Amino acid sequence: MPRFSSVSLPFLVNQTQKQKHKLISSKNENTNTNPATNLPNQPNTKATNTNPATDDNKDEDVEKLLEPFTKDHLVALIKKGVSKHPDLIEIVRELTDADPSHRKIFIHGLGWDTTAETLTFVFGKYNEIEDCKAVTDHDSGKSKGYAFILFKQQSGAWKALKQPQKQIGNRTTPCSRPMATPISC
Repeated sequence: MPRFSSVSLPFLVNQTQKQKHKLISSKNENTNTNPATNLPNQPNTKATNTNPATDDNKDEDVEKLLEPFTKDHLVALIKKGVSKHPDLIEIVRELTDADPSHRKIFIHGLGWDTTAETLTFVFGKYNEIEDCKAVTDHDSGKSKGYAFILFKQQSGAWKALKQPQKQIGNRTTPCSRPMATPISC
């Protein structure tokens, strides 16, 4: 499930608000009469605030509103936003593709003879690979039994993890997302 930073979520919300404003503005520009009265629309006489400091406060207000939300609430909110504004999915994809943690997978249980080339061959069918690190022993050069693969797009990692058990060499090896923080011993 994608994780959103405190910077990316307000950005997404701001994009939604801007697109909503565009829709409202374009509707107002295209209609010359009020459908209820069939009279010409009156120009908007309300003063608009173009103070950048107020825009910053809006971002802070959005952050404060979203702060108590759980991950499930935020996911539901974003899904609803995407359903109403389908072009927002591209923003979500851009954010996930920009963050390597969404594109990286961890493979363990590898044989001692596993190489980066072997892994690139096995995982290259899911999407283009940006980087492949088969971790090796410094002295012997043999595999330590685990590796990391970074795909160019998040969809590659997602496809690879659909079936987390892979046959690599003569072993069945599990794949997963790397842990966000190291385990304390």
